[in-house]
Amino acid sequence: MKSYRDILDKIGETNRIIDYLKMDTEGAEIQFFENVLYEDASLLDNVKQIGMEIHPGKDPDRRDQLWRQMHKLQSLNFRPIFRELNLFTTFQYNGRTVSNAYEITWVNDNF
Repeated sequence: MKSYRDILDKIGETNRIIDYLKMDTEGAEIQFFENVLYEDASLLDNVKQIGMEIHPGKDPDRRDQLWRQMHKLQSLNFRPIFRELNLFTTFQYNGRTVSNAYEITWVNDNF
């Protein structure tokens, strides 16, 4: 998987303001965020909003890791302004019916 920096370098937009970053990585969210949040977080300084779909899955460790990454995104001054369950794929988790996909929109409070 290419890194976010690789993609920005390829299209020549590394230092530009990104109004809206849409992410739908179909289950590769953890890898994307491991790279961006912990190795190249300064790239997010130029992003005004992020729209994403995340897929926590059934594995509790994966779910916990994704939620930790969402908290890290908040620590970088991003605030969730919209959340919606995608009820296309659901499963039982701790006795509850939960979704395997969530739509979340974040805004960068630094803009």
